Amino acid sequence: MLEFYSQIQYALSTMAVIKPFRGIKYNSKKIGDLEKVVSPPYDVISEQEKQDYLDSSPYNITRLILPEPDGESDKYSTAGNLLNQWLDSDIIKRDESPSIYIYRQIFNINGEDITRTGFICLLELEDFKQGTVLPHEKTLSAPKEDRLKLMSACKANLSQIFGLYQENGNAISQILKKYTSDSPIIDITDTKGEKHKLWAVADKSDIHTITSAMHDKKVFIADGHHRYETALNYKKQMAKKNKNHTGDEPYNFIMMYLCAMDDSGLVVLPTHRLIKDLPGFDKSTFKQNLSAYFDVLSTNKKELFEYMDKNIDKHVFGLYLGRGNTSKGEFYALTLKSKGLKPLVQENIPDAWKELDVAILHKIIIENILGITDESVKHQKNINYVSDREEAISCLDNENYQIVLFLNPTKLSQIKNISLKGEVMPQKSTYFYPKLLTGLVINKL
Repeated sequence: MLEFYSQIQYALSTMAVIKPFRGIKYNSKKIGDLEKVVSPPYDVISEQEKQDYLDSSPYNITRLILPEPDGESDKYSTAGNLLNQWLDSDIIKRDESPSIYIYRQIFNINGEDITRTGFICLLELEDFKQGTVLPHEKTLSAPKEDRLKLMSACKANLSQIFGLYQENGNAISQILKKYTSDSPIIDITDTKGEKHKLWAVADKSDIHTITSAMHDKKVFIADGHHRYETALNYKKQMAKKNKNHTGDEPYNFIMMYLCAMDDSGLVVLPTHRLIKDLPGFDKSTFKQNLSAYFDVLSTNKKELFEYMDKNIDKHVFGLYLGRGNTSKGEFYALTLKSKGLKPLVQENIPDAWKELDVAILHKIIIENILGITDESVKHQKNINYVSDREEAISCLDNENYQIVLFLNPTKLSQIKNISLKGEVMPQKSTYFYPKLLTGLVINKL
């Protein structure tokens, strides 16, 4: 039985339907410093960061995306009431004209400034089986339940889904270039020093150029699988209640940030695995079991990461077993043996899936060797995820984890190939960096 692989039968005829919308933005006349009211997406905010954002302003968007109960109201009702209060008091205002919003991020990787540019619009919600919107990884149950309750209470898209498209020609890029040569309507720098700029495209001719150019495109979800599936569930709930459902209602659309796949600013980082709560776990037995599939080489942190970086095109992994009773942690480089793919071959898993490091790691190490079931992964009973190597090491040293498994990043070409074939990777297979800022634009349903 395949626990991390599934296929979706896609329709042959697809068409991405996008449109402009009257975005809701913070009122600069009421909010003096926009930097104090925005935040990263809800699922990457630590408890300390959440408190810092709450302390920065009574109107920080975190009060909506990570709400707390207030009196007799549960946290979801509190968020819905607060959103309406902000609208009524003009803390946030809806734009007069429907627009598509160009969003540019400028960030630094290893001392180099990188720019990523895309646009925010509304995308018609479609089931994945229709083949217009393509996922690349599986989702977890708890986040979808949580976000559905929040969406139902707020009746709004509080943040954007991150999608990719393949641009043929330059119709869209020319529009983006035209507007980004002028001054943005929002220009802020976040707490990490990353710059965020926003432009509004309200001209009907330019909007038509963008929407027409997207008609023959597929949209690949880069980030926000949980929120997209949540929006689909919300749409189904609302359509069932609405006897006069037409398909044009606001709940049929989702706020989406779209970026071209060939944009030079697309950066994909890996998401490392932290393993915990393994009964009777023994380091020696674990390493011995690994040696059946991998060449296991004892090394140090510096040499391990250098080896992984140099062998990004090979199936190479990192392992950290922590200090234990010694003064230093144990680092190992794991290189897949030719016979290591046997568990995947035996289950007749497609070739595209066998090429993915994250799939190999889950199938061989997490499932076969450690015995962690798909259900446990789905509910995060034995596993957590961290994108930063040093943070992962610190988590094991200072918290109740037993193993860190390091991966190299998944390639964009692999994401596209997996999506087009109707396959999905394990949860948290990619980390697109940087995250989109939440609070720049809201879409009311």
